[in-house]
Amino acid sequence: MYRRIEAMKPVYFKYIEHLEKSGVFTRAEIDKEYTEVYSRIEKAYIESRKEVFDKSHWVSKPENKMLEVTSHGAIKDTGVPIEQIKKIGVKVNTLPANLEVHPTIKKIFEQRLKSVEEGKNIDYATAEALAFATLIDEGFSVRLSGQDVERGTFSHRHCVLND
Repeated sequence: MYRRIEAMKPVYFKYIEHLEKSGVFTRAEIDKEYTEVYSRIEKAYIESRKEVFDKSHWVSKPENKMLEVTSHGAIKDTGVPIEQIKKIGVKVNTLPANLEVHPTIKKIFEQRLKSVEEGKNIDYATAEALAFATLIDEGFSVRLSGQDVERGTFSHRHCVLND
């Protein structure tokens, strides 16, 4: 597979050919743009080599202003009563009886349900699901976007289950 991939023409060159064939750009225009961009990048690289590391540029500065109450409103209590969290947690982590999921997924949901019922050992994924569910329960819409919205990074989320 690696050899096949290496043998392929890079997308960059395919796109250049497409632009040229389509009459969007001439070869001279493409070469000129490439030379200009490459020289800017090369110049920036040379300049970056002259930079001297200064730790003070990387140390976080206190953002006390963010902690102050602003004209946009006071900091609100976003807590949810534990009884409500447990009730929602049971709903979120109980799989439909007629749904056949992978045994590992089933085990994950059983563990999540147990952690919610006991109120301890709640992992990040369970806390995330509870956070989304409490917002939805309060009438807010929740929209996730990105590559891993269904399964989550390293398959922790499981917002979408397949039979």
